[in-house]
Amino acid sequence: MKNLIRTGVIVSIAVIITMITSADCFAQKKAKKQKTKAGKETAPAAYNLAYKIPEGKSLSYFGKTAMYMTVDFNGQTMNVNVDAILSCTSTGKGMEKENLKLEVRIDTMSQSTDTPQGSMGGLISDVSGKSFNMLLSPTGKEVDIKDAEKIVFSTEGVESNVGQSFIDYFPDIPAKPVKPGDTWPTDDTINSKSSTTVLKQITHAENTFAGIETIDGIQCAKITSVLSGTRETMAQTMGMDITQLFKFTGTSELYFAIKEGYYLKQVANSKLTGTMEIGGAQNMTMPVAGDMVSVSRLKK
Repeated sequence: MKNLIRTGVIVSIAVIITMITSADCFAQKKAKKQKTKAGKETAPAAYNLAYKIPEGKSLSYFGKTAMYMTVDFNGQTMNVNVDAILSCTSTGKGMEKENLKLEVRIDTMSQSTDTPQGSMGGLISDVSGKSFNMLLSPTGKEVDIKDAEKIVFSTEGVESNVGQSFIDYFPDIPAKPVKPGDTWPTDDTINSKSSTTVLKQITHAENTFAGIETIDGIQCAKITSVLSGTRETMAQTMGMDITQLFKFTGTSELYFAIKEGYYLKQVANSKLTGTMEIGGAQNMTMPVAGDMVSVSRLKK
């Protein structure tokens, strides 16, 4: 039974990694003020950032997330490492009212878990090459991903759908013009559900327009954020009900192409602490802690 419990916990962690939202933000910076020829200081220019993926334009992204978890089984520590890869291509399909219509093709999705007991997982071939339509607001909100939820796959007996990986895929940007040095808070709640998993995440972010940087010849707005929040996940696997309750903090950097209207890169780091509860006859509560590193970038 002990091995069964451990296997169930590992599977639960592996499934949840695909639903984790990247933590935002690195250290904040203050923008330098510009000077006129007379030597007087002027306020930096304001920028109206917005997603503008035109019809027919395709953007291919590669994303990798690595999670390092420590689970305490009645005083015995077990390390679990999870690597997840998600590669996709988004193609503009015009506008629907004020939102962008996108066709998203999944190029690669994989998930592997390493433990002292061995490795599991790998390429999720059931979803490779499949496409779905979605609506994206100019500020990066996933307005409609119902089509993605129709693409269902199973990982070690735990059912998930593609919508859980894209519920917050595109980084959010401010809805009003901002200039270097500006700061603003955001609050967000994510709810996701499949036949065997339920996720609720509440996130608070303190964001800063850190400045302008050029990447591969493209002028980008660098936005940094500091995140904190909670996440509750419930999963059913191998006849067990597993609940994970986490608090998290994190930092990230986002580089958004100002003129072109899409993001080039996001790098995130976060820490999680909490508990994992196994209901039923086992009735166990185990402390869990972890670190996560996530990178998503536009392919050249």
